[in-house]
Amino acid sequence: MKYKITIEETISQEFEIEANSIEEAKEKAIKDYKSGKLVLEFGAVLEKQINVINESNNEITGWEEF
Repeated sequence: MKYKITIEETISQEFEIEANSIEEAKEKAIKDYKSGKLVLEFGAVLEKQINVINESNNEITGWEEF
């Protein structure tokens, strides 16, 4: 039998941004993140969850922290 496994991680990392206002700092951070200038390091995991689905009989575990 085949199961679909979904794993979700929440990671966090701090960065310093030079800006003239909090809104400008946020805009710069979003732009830098989208362009690949701000990249979160692997290993800074705060939370991880798993969900398992059996599509043949609609059995679902629901999200569980592990």
